[in-house]
Amino acid sequence: MMKKLPFFFNTILIFVFLLSGIAKADLFITEIADPNNNAGARFVELYNNGSSAVDLSVGWALQRWTNGNVDPQSPVYLTGTIAAGGFYLVSPNSSEFAAVYGLDADQDIGSGGPADSNGDDNIALLDASGTIVDLFGVPGEDGSGTAHEFEDGRAERVETVTTGANPWVEAEWNIDNDSGGGDGAQNAPGDFDPGAWIGASGTTTTVSFASSSGSIAEDGGTYDLLVSISNPDGSNATSADVVLISGDAADIDNYTTQTVTFPAGSSDNQTVVITITDDSDVEGDEVLTFALQNVTGGNNATAAPPSQFNLTIEDNDTAPTPNIVINEIMQSLGLARLQGDTKP
Repeated sequence: MMKKLPFFFNTILIFVFLLSGIAKADLFITEIADPNNNAGARFVELYNNGSSAVDLSVGWALQRWTNGNVDPQSPVYLTGTIAAGGFYLVSPNSSEFAAVYGLDADQDIGSGGPADSNGDDNIALLDASGTIVDLFGVPGEDGSGTAHEFEDGRAERVETVTTGANPWVEAEWNIDNDSGGGDGAQNAPGDFDPGAWIGASGTTTTVSFASSSGSIAEDGGTYDLLVSISNPDGSNATSADVVLISGDAADIDNYTTQTVTFPAGSSDNQTVVITITDDSDVEGDEVLTFALQNVTGGNNATAAPPSQFNLTIEDNDTAPTPNIVINEIMQSLGLARLQGDTKP
């Protein structure tokens, strides 16, 4: 019996340690999106306000109460790790999410679940013990016409929140919807900011394009594509790849992926010089799309909107005017006889 006690006490200590880890994990929901113009771009954003990374694969989950249903759907379990001061983006359609926002979702959980709400559902974050640590909405109450309706809009956590809440606290949310709430209907990507939050500690480094579009004449020579940074880290440099994801590289001097690097502590824009190919082809205006990828360094550096840039090259070539010359006129003798005097 005495020999079994150390194992028993070790088991208890491990159990207490796990419970302690759950209690200290300050994870909560910071944004729920239902874009007015694209249902495929919906998402749920989680934020880690704690001082250490959290392994979500130990049992963390999202759960949804559809409309006014009293009983929830089955939990959808999360994977991966969320860094301290970092975000975790959950999407119902990862390919559409990437196409719209220019960055990758951390997890695709498919349609019809917690990340695919049309604005009148209730959503909870569950920790590894199955306890609701954060709740949006009122289970059993359809959100339509209530304070937690975010149809065709979004629900964003106010900046003063530091931990999750259960039950739901209306004052902790800024809510926009198509019924006149907040700023009204919201469109993606411009009205949403996945991977960023007004209440974040400000230490997370983000990289974005200085603007979302620009244009240049085909004979314009070069175009300066500017990349900007927010919250640079004082000790670590930040880098990102500027990748051509759409368009013909031959139109820009056979462009290949360029890497920009922000020195530690620097907030100065970085410039990628795009050389325009002035050919003689009549091809009309062309649009090339660049994206920020492989963002590393800084303090948990990530891409932020606008993370895609559209460059329009205005064609300066025109089709030649046809040069038509009349070089022979022939008369039909048969027709002339028919039209003339037929008397002998």
